[in-house]
Amino acid sequence: MTRTTILMLFHAVVSVEIALEQLYWTHVEYFPMHFDCVTSERVDDLISVFSHGQTDRMTSSTSTFPYDVDACMKFIRLLKDARERDIDGHTTCIVGTPIQYLSPEFSIFTCLVCSSPME
Repeated sequence: MTRTTILMLFHAVVSVEIALEQLYWTHVEYFPMHFDCVTSERVDDLISVFSHGQTDRMTSSTSTFPYDVDACMKFIRLLKDARERDIDGHTTCIVGTPIQYLSPEFSIFTCLVCSSPME
């Protein structure tokens, strides 16, 4: 196998993983009562992602973060409130909704989700 072939194969596998992760979190958003996939650590990680995204939006004219500063502030507030309550289906939905749109950044680039959610 050539390097190009290996890189193309790697890219294809990563693309499939990203697509599956987005579908997984979409499913979690639609059916949050059936999953025990959100921990307080994951909520904290997501707060960190939104804090970073907010800072990036505030300091860069070329930010690729999908939410604007105001939306980041609202998500951070929601997530901080959710962190104070018991993790239930409602909290799962609050966490699952933005993760489906952030999944490439959330799971691959920031390495916050270290294991497959399908396990």
